[in-house]
Amino acid sequence: MNGSIRDNILSFADYDDRWYQIVIESCALDTDFRLLSEGDAAIVGSKGMKLSGGQKQRIVCIPP
Repeated sequence: MNGSIRDNILSFADYDDRWYQIVIESCALDTDFRLLSEGDAAIVGSKGMKLSGGQKQRIVCIPP
């Protein structure tokens, strides 16, 4: 969806820091966040146009 990376990972689930950190580490997104000036607040654009194919695949929500 057109929103932040965090919004896309969480989808409509409530924020749970422990779960979120596990997802970030498991999907190796911590490296991507360091490369983006806005980190997980970066807006991905429509259909993830601002992300690489691998990043798109790693940003998938599985609610806790």
